[in-house]
Amino acid sequence: MNNFSSEKLSDIFYKNSQNPSLIGSRESLTLEFKETFSIGSVGEYAKTMAAFANNKGGYIVFGIKDDPREIIGIDRSNFDTFSQERFTAELNDIFQPAIEWEVDVYDLDGKTFGLIYTSESETKPIIATKNDGDIKEGEIYFRYRARSEKIHFPELRKLLDKQIEKQNDAWRRVITKSAQINPINVAVMNTLNGEISGNGGTVVIGEELIPKLKFIREGDFTEKNGSPTLKLVGELQAVPVSAVKRQKILVGEDIYIYRPSHVASEVARIAKIDFGTGMHTKAWKFYKVRPQEKRLNYKSEIVEYKSAENDYRYSQAWINFLASKMRDKEEYGKVANFKH
Repeated sequence: MNNFSSEKLSDIFYKNSQNPSLIGSRESLTLEFKETFSIGSVGEYAKTMAAFANNKGGYIVFGIKDDPREIIGIDRSNFDTFSQERFTAELNDIFQPAIEWEVDVYDLDGKTFGLIYTSESETKPIIATKNDGDIKEGEIYFRYRARSEKIHFPELRKLLDKQIEKQNDAWRRVITKSAQINPINVAVMNTLNGEISGNGGTVVIGEELIPKLKFIREGDFTEKNGSPTLKLVGELQAVPVSAVKRQKILVGEDIYIYRPSHVASEVARIAKIDFGTGMHTKAWKFYKVRPQEKRLNYKSEIVEYKSAENDYRYSQAWINFLASKMRDKEEYGKVANFKH
């Protein structure tokens, strides 16, 4: 999903019909305004981001006063050049599990606004792991309308019940599927380390292959519209671990597996530069590697639109291309100064 699509941004940045110097939108369950941006305020932003993650996700918009909602903008260079890797490290030092987030900038009437979008967490609750300002270790924060505060019991109970139900659903699916198979032939795969255990022995898939495995949700696969996939027909025979380590097994490899945040961190690591998701957004627009809108069945050597995820995913070829280009200071500057 493109969280910075023109449609979503227009829902935020529409002007007050009676006073054009004011934004028409208001702070809400998924929206908070900040007048300025400061990298020294990680704790303040972290609390709001954790509250968003524990509810439905949301945006922090920098460059708008809260009351009145005056359009003032920010210094773009401060927002473009802050280290997203350092910010992520500080964020993860305060809250766990990790919070998924991304950034973008938006220009309106010659003024620039910074945005941080926090995704709704799949592994709630996000919990504070240390004291930091008004953040207290062990506390859980939740978004209530236009406020981020310590979660109340009804919301906590509902959140925990939902997580327990998700786990129960997952177990029910496993047990139901296993019941349809002779228990002797059932094996369990640990997707973290690649080990498949069953009565017949153990199979280990190489660590380098695990992130590239593509699993298809039951009922989603079609011969006509599905992504290119290899079918394995027949029985999978368990063999000793040592035998598996001496050979390579290719399993329906999907090369379009990288989210924008992963691409950004890999380019930063390889090219040894400051390269965050904001720069990545500029890069794909600068090099025109994909449509700005969602386009079903769109696919090239470096990017593919994933219908199941409602967003684009990138290949290693894109990471390699960007890392090579961004080593050139002049090319890096062109992308950094690109107005999108």
